[in-house]
Amino acid sequence: MKLPRDRALEAAVGRVLIQATASNGETFDLRHYRFSLDTSRRESTIDLRLNPETRRRFQSLSSCEQLTLFGSVQATLTRNRHWPIDRVIFTDNGQRLDW
Repeated sequence: MKLPRDRALEAAVGRVLIQATASNGETFDLRHYRFSLDTSRRESTIDLRLNPETRRRFQSLSSCEQLTLFGSVQATLTRNRHWPIDRVIFTDNGQRLDW
């Protein structure tokens, strides 16, 4: 899979999120996300935004669903030696998500 060179991190996050949420169908509607990177702290923050009318929330996801969603993004970002990321923080409209 070829990613745009100047936006490879953001593109990778987007693709992993699409794959991770595809199996939840209409019950879990991820509408938007924001990606930020703090290179001095070697951490990224991904602020996830659900459709306000979606039936499920992040907290209602099973452990396996949370691992698929959060774990896949975290692994993608932290395991690439070319990207300056050691830690990934997930938020829901600015509120930290602990999984």
